[in-house]
Amino acid sequence: MTSITIPEGIVEVADGSFTDCTRLTTVYYNAANVLDLVITGDKPFTNCNALKTVIFGDTVRRIPNFLFFGQKSVQTVTIGSGVTHIGESAFHACIQLSSLTLGSNVVEIGSRAFTACSSLREVTIPDTVTIIRNSAFDNCSNLTSITIGSGVSTIFAAAFRNTAITSLTIPENVTEMYDGVFAGCTRLRTVYFNAENCDNFTSSGIFANCRVLSTVVFGDRVRRIPANAFSGVGALEEITIGRRVTGIGNYAFANCKDIMEITINAARPPALHHSVFSNVDKSFITLTVPAASLAAYQSAEGWKDFQISQ
Repeated sequence: MTSITIPEGIVEVADGSFTDCTRLTTVYYNAANVLDLVITGDKPFTNCNALKTVIFGDTVRRIPNFLFFGQKSVQTVTIGSGVTHIGESAFHACIQLSSLTLGSNVVEIGSRAFTACSSLREVTIPDTVTIIRNSAFDNCSNLTSITIGSGVSTIFAAAFRNTAITSLTIPENVTEMYDGVFAGCTRLRTVYFNAENCDNFTSSGIFANCRVLSTVVFGDRVRRIPANAFSGVGALEEITIGRRVTGIGNYAFANCKDIMEITINAARPPALHHSVFSNVDKSFITLTVPAASLAAYQSAEGWKDFQISQ
């Protein structure tokens, strides 16, 4: 066979169900609620080396774990509007996957769902997604464009590690980010940080080994800069802090020894723990503040050590 439609009523897909269907090119997957796969032998589509296209119909609610794990020939995946959950390792190591369309009702992207999809170049995550699990897009080494939807609140460890992005926008509703989310993004130069109340950076390694990350802009809706946010980002040179920031967490910019310019639009000097700029020589950094607040910054603990201008 060259194509197959898996109907709505299917609830189980066993190991090796379609193994060695060497002419199969297209799968239309309409099964609404297949149980998560527990792989003990061949994956369902082992040796289906001509399989290029997978389409999930609008009747599908959940894509089960491991369904297309290691399916190296798949190039196009279209996920319908009924899907709410993408299972663990569902497309892990689909190394030729270059076109991915995520449905408009996806809520959760599972752990390692798209790990090592090295041909994937862009991803748009819908506004309906709230959780991105561990290593979801880890080692997608040619992924240059990531649009994170406005509904995302939690991004787990290594979700976008070792990708090729050059610019990143963190949306307003993000409240938690875990170890190494963007670690090893060696081409990342600019981060636009718009998360209003993100207060859970579990370590200083969120941006570890982002060797050319030089510019960070905190939007005007941000109220607090999280602890450890950019600690250890050695190439960081320019920081812009929005007008609503009232506090900066401990070690937020520790060991960022290349900082040259900071622009703060907040009228009142944000609360500043002594660790925020640990191991940074503030006397060489130009701090630009609102003209009406010049005196306030010149007398504020922690801020008065900078070269302040208006």
